[in-house]
Amino acid sequence: MRFVAPQVTLDDRIKNVENALTSIRDLETYLNKIKQDMVATETATQQLNEKYVKAKELEKLTQVQIDALKATLQTESWHRTLFTSAMGFILGIASSFVASVLYTKWGQREALK
Repeated sequence: MRFVAPQVTLDDRIKNVENALTSIRDLETYLNKIKQDMVATETATQQLNEKYVKAKELEKLTQVQIDALKATLQTESWHRTLFTSAMGFILGIASSFVASVLYTKWGQREALK
């Protein structure tokens, strides 16, 4: 038994080449669509990255504003500062007076013994 190759006619070869060319054109169209999708994805990625950078800048600005607000809320008014200082001064003088009176009394007790 011998293997005999089938006869391929010129028309069959032309059809095969036409089919191959059609497949190549379809592949080219498919690759062009993929390229367009990739370009669109890259553009969208760049836009998202730009928005992310802007959002980070706004976050920094917001953090600066929050810090400034905290510093403002932690400061006291000049009225309260004046009152606190005056009360501290008066209490200092009073405690010094009480201490000198007690020391004098203690000294007198010691002298009487």
